[in-house]
Amino acid sequence: MPRFNVATYVKEQKRLREKVVLENRQLKSLQDEISAAAKLKEEKRMELNRIRENHRRLDNKVRNLVKAIEDLNDIQNELVQPDSTDQSAAEVGIIDTALVKCSKDILVIAMSSSKKFNKSVLPIIYKKSLKTYEASEDNLIRSVAVYYSGGVTGKKKYCKIYKYSCYRLNKDKTKNERLAIDSCPLPRLVPYNRIMPYIKSISLGTINSVTDTLCYGLDECDKVTGCYRNLKEMLIKLAEFYLSGCTGHSITWFEEPYTFSVGGDGAPFGKDDTPCAWLISLLNIGRGVLSSNENYLLFGANCRESCIVVQRFIKMLLTDIRDIEKSVMTCSHNGQQVNVKFSFTELPNDMKIDDAKNTQATFGRGIENTWKPWMYSDRLKVVNEVEKLKAKLSKQPLSDATKKSKVTSFIAQKKSRQEFEPPLGNIIDKAHVEPLHLKNNACALAHRYLLLEVFEISNLPDSIKLFSQVPSNSPIARYKCEMETKCGLSRLAKRIVRWFNKMKAASKALDYRFTGKDSRGFLHNFMYLIAAVEPFQKHGSRQEFTLHVLSYLCLMLHKCVTLFDLVDLQHACKVYFHVQLFVFCSSSHCLDFRSCCPSSCKGDESQVWYGARLELHGRS
Repeated sequence: MPRFNVATYVKEQKRLREKVVLENRQLKSLQDEISAAAKLKEEKRMELNRIRENHRRLDNKVRNLVKAIEDLNDIQNELVQPDSTDQSAAEVGIIDTALVKCSKDILVIAMSSSKKFNKSVLPIIYKKSLKTYEASEDNLIRSVAVYYSGGVTGKKKYCKIYKYSCYRLNKDKTKNERLAIDSCPLPRLVPYNRIMPYIKSISLGTINSVTDTLCYGLDECDKVTGCYRNLKEMLIKLAEFYLSGCTGHSITWFEEPYTFSVGGDGAPFGKDDTPCAWLISLLNIGRGVLSSNENYLLFGANCRESCIVVQRFIKMLLTDIRDIEKSVMTCSHNGQQVNVKFSFTELPNDMKIDDAKNTQATFGRGIENTWKPWMYSDRLKVVNEVEKLKAKLSKQPLSDATKKSKVTSFIAQKKSRQEFEPPLGNIIDKAHVEPLHLKNNACALAHRYLLLEVFEISNLPDSIKLFSQVPSNSPIARYKCEMETKCGLSRLAKRIVRWFNKMKAASKALDYRFTGKDSRGFLHNFMYLIAAVEPFQKHGSRQEFTLHVLSYLCLMLHKCVTLFDLVDLQHACKVYFHVQLFVFCSSSHCLDFRSCCPSSCKGDESQVWYGARLELHGRS
């Protein structure tokens, strides 16, 4: 008889017990889940009952509200129009109730999803306000701001701004249609034919005619057109303007006299490139920086800066300045009359210096300086000596050319250029270097160097006589394209084309006077011009070296005329002068940068009593 396997039996019993325990645990887990589900079901049932109860109450409120509106509608119809079937009162009541009861966010969601409201209702409401705004004075002021933004816009440009800011071509491109957003048209500027009468109606004070008041005794061919304003009247208006706070900059004076500057020069535009303008600026602005936005036209005429008309205006201006500095005037401020006093401090001017290759020369008032400002008393001494020499020469049998040569040599020996008494009188002592001319002349010279290199790189054949014959992949063609598209120098690009077509065959250099706008565009974007022609160079060639030097030269020039680099102005001017002198050739404006600019700016800082640093880039 086989033996019973006790070990196997014990193992089987253990396995069955473990199986029972595991199944009991699973059963217990299922029972817990059933209990939790039953509990959740009960909670959901109770929540559902609460929601149903709320809905029932809300339905009652809605029914009561609808019934009340219907009752109000019936009463309204009976009181106003008993026989009418118009439901507008009820509809207005419904909308009014919605506006009162609903929040702003709910109204936005509801109205924005309504096509009828957006396309039909809102435009009608909006157009009523739009029509009122377009006829308002606020729109006139906005249009005037657009017309004068960045200088006078002019009729042609303003009409284009008016057109393209308010209209566009329709889908068929047959006619213009109003620009609109969700059927709501954009506000239009005031048309040119309406804005000009408004501008002319603005009181600017007394405007004097140059022809009527300063051209007396002149032939008809010598008379010029232009206008000028009274200095005293204009200063009072400027004081009231700055005190009003309309400029956004607080005026700083600490009960000291208002300081102002006056300067004038010709400009390269107009029929004969001879217009002359005199500008006035208050220096007590809180920023301590002068820009073109703080310059105001005092005199403007289509004449040369040295003509008789300008000389007569200067004499009148000097008399006004002396009277203004001696007197105390009144202006309006916050509805009250306050006393103001003005002091003339600056006369921005050109500087001419000989011996431009002297790298060690300095400019200043000290004994150690090579060049010093000419004082008015010293100028008069030279003038008196010149008059004595002329009287002596007049008694000798010499030709006029010989007499003139002797007078010129005598003035040069005195290290002066003063033959006649300065028209400005003792105000000439307040003349300082005016960086705008230096910047424009330096930019024109740097561009001339760069243009010569570009033509040398292009190596155009003699058969090309017109710029239109230049290949599009030529360096000069790419140079011109970059100038128009990226540098904003379209005027300069057109002048280059005209010069190429007319003057290049005669081997005449480009004669182009840079304006402040041209200089700004050139200094901000000169690397685009250099990058356009640099790929045409061989590595290590002389032309590549010249382009790199020009890049550094323009960079230093940019630092010299940038407001943020005034702290390191002396170093930047010195580096620019040395690069210009050692690689190219020296000129008078280079030495002005080297010596006059740092000294003049330092003098401005010490003379202005509140320690503000002045930048006179916007003088012309």
